Amino acid sequence: AVTEEELIEVKPEFMGFQTKGYVGAFPPKVEARIKLIVESPCLHLFSGTSKIGDMRIDLERPEATLNMDVFEFIKNNNWVWKFVLADPPYKVQDRFGLAKTYANPTPMNTIRQNILGNYLRSHAENVLWFDLASPCPRGFYRYKTWMYLLGSWHHVRALTWLKRKGERL
Repeated sequence: AVTEEELIEVKPEFMGFQTKGYVGAFPPKVEARIKLIVESPCLHLFSGTSKIGDMRIDLERPEATLNMDVFEFIKNNNWVWKFVLADPPYKVQDRFGLAKTYANPTPMNTIRQNILGNYLRSHAENVLWFDLASPCPRGFYRYKTWMYLLGSWHHVRALTWLKRKGERL
């Protein structure tokens, strides 16, 4: 049985609609929340059209400061970041139920989650993760989580603020 101390109050917010014409762009409410939280130096992985972050890594978007595969980038990056913002690719469906994918056709899977989790443990003090799930890699704890509702039959999205346990490695 779950005790009262173990219960977490969740207040979902309506996230609004993004109007940037790019499937993965942050809706204005989500972007505003992220801007209130992140501090420099900030690395933004899978940055898409966003201009949040000192370094933005995306495979193809011109708004990125570096166009390359995120997993290739983290293989050789040794910097430590105050914040890492991640909005990984996933499959989405249009209003007719047809699947769309981003330019990088490989959505997150267990192997990629583990690779990214290992990188974050060594290189991030805080992580903001915007996804269909609320991950918590080993070595971090969920500091805060916001649930965003789009409305209709769309997925709920989670913005999770992860903090490192203990001292920086």
